[in-house]
Amino acid sequence: MNCLLPSPIAYGYKSNAMSTYYEGRRIDQGERSRSDILILDKMVGRLSPDQLLSQKAEQQCVMAGINYKGLEPIQRLFLTHYRCPMCKLLPLYYLNLAHPKRVRCNKCGNLITFTNAGKYGRLRKKIAFTLWMGEVGAHVS
Repeated sequence: MNCLLPSPIAYGYKSNAMSTYYEGRRIDQGERSRSDILILDKMVGRLSPDQLLSQKAEQQCVMAGINYKGLEPIQRLFLTHYRCPMCKLLPLYYLNLAHPKRVRCNKCGNLITFTNAGKYGRLRKKIAFTLWMGEVGAHVS
């Protein structure tokens, strides 16, 4: 007997299978974390987080004797971004450096291996800490 079962998609069935990709969804105002709102409130009327990151990276490169404008785009990307096991590649302003020995991703909360390893590791770490100090200083004053 040939029995056709209804498609799981027709009934809105969601698979619980593990995947590296997440379903896209809108983030409502109530779902935002407090730190994201603080970052956005702080940036009103100032530079965007990407512009601030680029500015701090350029300052650190000048101090290290590297021509930031002369870097290839992929080199600038590796200089200004970090890798989270869950969120993948994110800009440095998403790092939570409240505990310097236990750096966490500000989006998902996972621990990040944030070392001086690699071509730009030490410089990336300096950029992240200057961004963090600027952010903490803005909250204190």
